[in-house]
Amino acid sequence: MRADQWTYHIRGIQAGLEAKLNDLIPTLERRGYSGEQEVDVELRIFGKGYQAFFPRYGVVANLEVNPN
Repeated sequence: MRADQWTYHIRGIQAGLEAKLNDLIPTLERRGYSGEQEVDVELRIFGKGYQAFFPRYGVVANLEVNPN
């Protein structure tokens, strides 16, 4: 049951990142992103907040959790 809760929660975090991608693309492009299909992203967890860190581009985005 706990694993199911975490799976649900992680999906919400992923949905939060996907919802923010269109807003992030111009910033990523200014930092060298050129449309690659795969991009390294690290999830940072602190307290009750989450961030997506794009190490290659030096970009950090705060994420909101969207339940699925």
